[in-house]
Amino acid sequence: MFNTPAIRDAIAAGVADGTVLGNSLMDEPEHKNWGGAMSKPLLDTMAGYAKQYFPTLPMGPSSGPNGYYQWRPNERYRVVDYVLNQYNYW
Repeated sequence: MFNTPAIRDAIAAGVADGTVLGNSLMDEPEHKNWGGAMSKPLLDTMAGYAKQYFPTLPMGPSSGPNGYYQWRPNERYRVVDYVLNQYNYW
């Protein structure tokens, strides 16, 4: 449905002119409600799949303010382009 030339071209144009900054793959992958199944390699797999359709679009997860830096410290991203870390005043 979204794999059309028009949509791929629109995303590429938006990335090129700065209108589109990135694609948030998942919100708070470190949250316990995911049941511990989420991992950095799995997010890399998701990013790789999406990049097949939108190769210029940066891909990354949006993480919560509580301890993302402690989430799966022995794993490393290989495909993900960025990690958005949310801030909270508390």
